[in-house]
Amino acid sequence: MSLGGFGTIEFLANHAEKIAASMELCGGTIRKDLCKLNTVPLWIIHGTADRAVPVSRATEIYESMKKCGPTDLLRLDKWAGVNHGDLARLFYLKETYDWLFAHSKADNPRQVNKEIKIVKEDMARAYKDITRGSNVITVKNYSRKQQDTNDMRRTDDDDDEVTANGVVQSETKPEAPANNQTVQKPEQKSQPAYKPASTAKYHTVKQGDTLYAIAKKYHTTVDKICKLNKIKETTILQIGRKLRVK
Repeated sequence: MSLGGFGTIEFLANHAEKIAASMELCGGTIRKDLCKLNTVPLWIIHGTADRAVPVSRATEIYESMKKCGPTDLLRLDKWAGVNHGDLARLFYLKETYDWLFAHSKADNPRQVNKEIKIVKEDMARAYKDITRGSNVITVKNYSRKQQDTNDMRRTDDDDDEVTANGVVQSETKPEAPANNQTVQKPEQKSQPAYKPASTAKYHTVKQGDTLYAIAKKYHTTVDKICKLNKIKETTILQIGRKLRVK
């Protein structure tokens, strides 16, 4: 997307043989020779209301590809009234990845998938599709025997539990004492009475924050954040404001 879209076209123009399929959003190029793009399934989407990268950039790519021959592997969509930032929503649509993985470098002949549809109206449900998953992830670590000496990753044989806040909880095995060494057991301390923690969670708005970025960070949806804070999706966020996200 955007500058990444420029990078996508640049990479395709140099290394098309390494790519199964490519999607370019609101980008462009300054290259003149784009003939290799004709050999790869490519989907270009650009908004006509884009004031950061004009839609004419997409037209320029198409015209350059036409000079090289048939553009049968190209899908080009120009969405009326869509601006530059709107296309970020496509990263949250399942169909985006379904389309990409519907292709293979082994396809013979190469064909572009036109059955999977993404239209302008699909952007409205992009962030609503985000759901909160489990807050504990089990991570299988590498064995010490298989670890490279230059590998700086952890090598605990036991599984670790990584909580949602990034804290690693692991079950460690006590080391065996050396010969004739006395092991002193740690003093047992009484545990304080359990106090249930509040389930509410808050985010302090920082410069550059958007509702969509905050929703992504906390694995929730814009709609839920708006309901918790009694605001609208169009509400301007004030720096320093605390938003309830859970």
